[in-house]
Amino acid sequence: MILVLAERRDAGARAVHDALTRRLGADRVGRVLPTDLVRARWSHGVSATGVVASAVRLREGRELAPTAVLHRLVGVPAPSPAGRGRDADYIASEFNALVASWLLSLGHRVLGPTGAYATATGPSPLAALAHAEDCGLPVSRRGLVTRGGLVGAAQSGERHLTRIAWPGGIGAPVPADVVSDRPVTSRLLVVAERVHGPLADRFAGAASRLAAALDTNLLELSFADGPCLVDVSTMPRLTNAGDVQAVTHALVDLEMMGGEHA
Repeated sequence: MILVLAERRDAGARAVHDALTRRLGADRVGRVLPTDLVRARWSHGVSATGVVASAVRLREGRELAPTAVLHRLVGVPAPSPAGRGRDADYIASEFNALVASWLLSLGHRVLGPTGAYATATGPSPLAALAHAEDCGLPVSRRGLVTRGGLVGAAQSGERHLTRIAWPGGIGAPVPADVVSDRPVTSRLLVVAERVHGPLADRFAGAASRLAAALDTNLLELSFADGPCLVDVSTMPRLTNAGDVQAVTHALVDLEMMGGEHA
């Protein structure tokens, strides 16, 4: 079975789920919400040699043994009752670590980030662009400074977003975020080993290296004229038919690989 792990309101995940259902049938596709994982019965262990043994059984009795997974989780809530304050934060952190370990154990079957966290939201935009520059992509200027004046006036095609003042009263540093103000004119979508979009011939190699650096095989890169990279997202919007089709094909391919390795 192919699993789509996503929030209920995730329209992109819903589009992929519907496309998979039309192609494979409802009995081979499952939609799992974060709350389903919280209510599930878990058995998960890692041996001294790193071998993972896990079993996840949903509340209605279905066991999750996916041959492919689309990972679009924004976060997993803490099991209830989770206490208050630091106890609740600790329980939530531990449960997210459990989900992350389970996803990591699925290896090549997961389409999406498989890093140290259970969320698919990836690093901060500033960190993502820093990785992108290291991978050879032309990036827009972006940064975070403790006082807006440290970066001077906004340059053409950028703006400074002033954040809430830090404690300290009048004269205290006011953080400012330097972001691009240039409109997006094209996008690249990295899906598994393929790169889709009008700039694929030029940046496919760098985009694939960036995906590897961010521990994901699903990545969207947004470019302004130049071209200049202005945004990186490990949660592609999947709002057009071409992107949905590319993700659907990749999941079917992963399912076939999963069957071969079973």
